[in-house]
Amino acid sequence: SEDAGAGRFVVRLTWARASDEAGGERDVERYAIYRRRATEPHYAEPLTSIAAGEAAYSVVDTQVERGTAYVYGISAQDCTPSSSPLRETSTVVVP
Repeated sequence: SEDAGAGRFVVRLTWARASDEAGGERDVERYAIYRRRATEPHYAEPLTSIAAGEAAYSVVDTQVERGTAYVYGISAQDCTPSSSPLRETSTVVVP
């Protein structure tokens, strides 16, 4: 979407908490958010991480380039720190 008034584009990601955050083992401590260009096969280091404890989550990526396609991945991390498998978005194209 376009950042109102700023003349730049952003990507907003939203997701619900993992089942182990509110039930099960109750050991989710944070969520790691990854970004890669759709043409790249692998993710690098996380783009950011968000502490657990909310009912729902949202991240705004302001560092996107117009005309570029991205794929995002989100992984829940526990205290060991083990990570869940990445859940990926569909390809997001910045207009």
